[in-house]
Amino acid sequence: VGTKSGGVSRYDQALDQFTNFNDVLRPDHKASVIRITDIAEDEDGNIWIATWGLGLFKLSHDYYKLEGVFLENKVIQEVCVDHFGNVWSISNNYLHKFDPSENRMIDLKKDFGTGMALCFDDENKQLLIGASKGLFKFDIDNYTLEEFSESKRLQLERINAISIDQSGR
Repeated sequence: VGTKSGGVSRYDQALDQFTNFNDVLRPDHKASVIRITDIAEDEDGNIWIATWGLGLFKLSHDYYKLEGVFLENKVIQEVCVDHFGNVWSISNNYLHKFDPSENRMIDLKKDFGTGMALCFDDENKQLLIGASKGLFKFDIDNYTLEEFSESKRLQLERINAISIDQSGR
């Protein structure tokens, strides 16, 4: 569970209780408020936590070890994982790709305005990006960004959420 000011917690259904993990994320207690903007799980069960102003955290699959902090002090709006295991995140005009095989973050500046929503389209091997300037698709193979042709006509701006259903729509 990610919250606006209470950080991140896990709910255990068997025990019917929550466990907060802010002390794992920020053991130095420098941040009195940890605002979570998104959460994703990778194929190894690690939890990726996007925050408002603290960056992107990687929490071990058992929740008790901080594996890494990336894009420190940045506002990360969204995070998602593609079928190759790459972790994608979005902040302002930047699309970020963490490649676990190389253990490195790649920053891709793209002109989509302020990025607000991100979704991986597995069938078409592309990311869907909702932003202040419209709705875009990003080809993950050749790193090209293209605005949907209907985006301007339909006045699709300031997109806050994107989802693909089980039928691929």
